[in-house]
Amino acid sequence: MKKKWTRAIAAIACTICALVVLQLLVVAEEPSTLQVWPCATDLTDMRTDLNGADGQGEPLLRYDLYKIADFDTVEFKVGDNYPGIHIPADIDSKGWREVADKAAQTIFWDENGNVKETLSIKPDVENAMMGFDQLKLEHGLYLIVAHHRDQSYKEYLGKSKEGKLVTRYQGHENLYSFLPDLVAIPTKPAVDGEINTANPGEWMEDVVVYLKPEKEAPLGSLIINKNLLSYSNDSPVTFGFHVVAEKDGKVVYDKIFSMDFTGAGSQSLRVDGLPVGATVTVREIYQGAGCKLVEEVKPSDPTVSADTVLEFSFTNDFDNTDKGHGILNTFVYDGEKWVLNRSDTAEGGESQ
Repeated sequence: MKKKWTRAIAAIACTICALVVLQLLVVAEEPSTLQVWPCATDLTDMRTDLNGADGQGEPLLRYDLYKIADFDTVEFKVGDNYPGIHIPADIDSKGWREVADKAAQTIFWDENGNVKETLSIKPDVENAMMGFDQLKLEHGLYLIVAHHRDQSYKEYLGKSKEGKLVTRYQGHENLYSFLPDLVAIPTKPAVDGEINTANPGEWMEDVVVYLKPEKEAPLGSLIINKNLLSYSNDSPVTFGFHVVAEKDGKVVYDKIFSMDFTGAGSQSLRVDGLPVGATVTVREIYQGAGCKLVEEVKPSDPTVSADTVLEFSFTNDFDNTDKGHGILNTFVYDGEKWVLNRSDTAEGGESQ
């Protein structure tokens, strides 16, 4: 009699398991939606800061979705574009973060950890409006990449202090960095603030995600415009520019840039990463052989702003009296700043 009851219980258990799997598969056939918000609902100040819009009132903060794996609520099948990614059955929140980072690196970085020149993996959804669009999606595991609508990936990509890939977005007041995040469609309710498909509870077909950006010191930019009125040289002409930014009595940015000309014309150079509120100075510290500075235009207020790009313009012309005169120059770091170490050479000398 005992053996008969054991067989009956086993049969019932198998039937229950089959029904559970069947139920999961039925759920997987239902349509799902996704809505992504930039941060939690109670972070009013941050939402206001992130709520930039264009002239038509459309939000500038957008996101792309990359489908990393198919998902039938039983297991994940990683796509061919992500050969180095494995998702174990017992994955925890740390493991999910590693998967997200590895997927983002696969999309954006080359084998040396540098930003790819061109991207071979295209997003499944592009430029969705953060906090507005409610997307209808096939079931699967998706990577969320937040970004500015009007910037290319080369402009918004960065690295965190820990070396993780992040995307950066300039709000009204602060700079924010977003870690690429994963979402499973459908998903389960959060437990202790963590959403995991292994959590208890009913499957959720209508998914809402709140991202967790990190606030950083705001940064601004400037542009150096260079005009060369005439050209009478047999070799390229180099112009050097020293950019220094000071804030609260301290130097917070100090770099040297250069432009090469092989003929008369104009060029522009953009300098990013300047702390907002700093006062910036741009000097042309070197004119190419036979050139002289004839005009310099600077902004009336050289304070770095998150909303305004400062512009500095320098115009040069050839001075025939100095034609053929060379300059030997090097830039030396004295422990605090870069210094131009420059000495004249005889006619026909080379520049270094």
